[in-house]
Amino acid sequence: MLDNKLVILCPEIVPLDNKGEEAIIKGIMDVKGLSEDNCYYQVIDHSVKSFRTRNGILVHPLKLFVSEWRTKEYGLGFSTERIYSSLCAIVRHGLNHIYPKWVHRRPKAVRKLARYIQDYKAGKTDKIPTEYQEAIKYISNTDYIIAGHNGGLNENVCHILLALHEIGYKYCIFGSCMKPSVKGKEQLALYDKMFSKADVVISRNPIGFRWYESNFKYPGILAPDPAYYMQSSNKDETSALIHQLGLTDFFKKPVLMVTTAEPAPISLRSFDAQPNRMAKIKTHRAFLGEIVSALLKNTDYNILLLPHTIGPEKHMDDRLISLDALHTAGIESNKNGRCYVLDADLTCRELKGLIAEAHLLIAERVHSVIGAVGVHTPFIVMGSNKDNRINGMLVELAGLGEYVYHLNTPTLSSFLEKFRDTLQRRDEIVKHLEKVDTLNREQLAKAASLVELPQTA
Repeated sequence: MLDNKLVILCPEIVPLDNKGEEAIIKGIMDVKGLSEDNCYYQVIDHSVKSFRTRNGILVHPLKLFVSEWRTKEYGLGFSTERIYSSLCAIVRHGLNHIYPKWVHRRPKAVRKLARYIQDYKAGKTDKIPTEYQEAIKYISNTDYIIAGHNGGLNENVCHILLALHEIGYKYCIFGSCMKPSVKGKEQLALYDKMFSKADVVISRNPIGFRWYESNFKYPGILAPDPAYYMQSSNKDETSALIHQLGLTDFFKKPVLMVTTAEPAPISLRSFDAQPNRMAKIKTHRAFLGEIVSALLKNTDYNILLLPHTIGPEKHMDDRLISLDALHTAGIESNKNGRCYVLDADLTCRELKGLIAEAHLLIAERVHSVIGAVGVHTPFIVMGSNKDNRINGMLVELAGLGEYVYHLNTPTLSSFLEKFRDTLQRRDEIVKHLEKVDTLNREQLAKAASLVELPQTA
């Protein structure tokens, strides 16, 4: 407890430039009755260099928890950063094959973190580097750890959880996709040790949950993504936001909204006819441009492209993807016209409030779909038939398969047919989403009730 507030730690990377990641945290807070008034909620963000607060969340630099090289993955391109990232991934995955027992070695950064916490509690703050002292104050006063954020439950997180558990901190897993790709004996042994210490384990994806049940003997629960429970901005707040953004006239017509994305399931596992990743990305953007062009030509809707991720790197900025897609079709982004790429940095609650004003959402961002379910806005999901989030979270668990349009062999005519069918069934779909939303919230509330937090004074 600190300042009479509960202190929660999520010891995983939560890049707050990604509003879906933020929505998961806010959903956990909402389902547990937490807010900025009664809680300090801490996360890690690799884009920050020092401790800070963003959108009411306390953000720690990655280096305090884990060495950066342990988090790097294969990258596309020939920049120094991309080459370094790929080399780190090669070394790490190579070690997993050549000397798999290395995974049990506790990372140096984790050992130092535990020591800093113990120094703080012993009153030896002079032993803590000045740059970390404020951060360590909050970490040391953590009342409970809620781990399992999104897809981030990796070996680094296992070590952090086990190290903190050894010095008296309790934790649960809430909202994890799990790691169905992990099959090595030594890696599974590390996960087994970590799961054995957890108070409760809650997964959001049936595909990952089956991996959990087949490899570990500890009870677990399957529940919807916590982001389903996140409250949106209310109608008055959204109206004020629309005015602030200079979009009042834009919304005088019904608005279609679009979220774009190029994660691996799209840039690697869609557009099957294309031979490589760059060709798939080029084809993806051209297809998006064709869709927007056709909708502008054949309907009277205005079209607003919503960014759900705005960085920190260029290839992760939805605004750039959207602008390039429009450019391929010769379309200008103009808020005074009929098509506009929103460039503002909005919170996840604000974005969900905007989606509530859409007549229909065309979505490549999974968490924009989750937001649409919560405000009962009909949608078409565009993604790969190999995307475990779509197949597990949306199709299998939520029963939303009829709203999915696969991008493996897409054509403009088949998409427009899907679009017309969705519009014709709009009222029916709204009623269906109301039922799905109610069920999701009930299941999340039941699962969250198993997460027992200390009581504030």
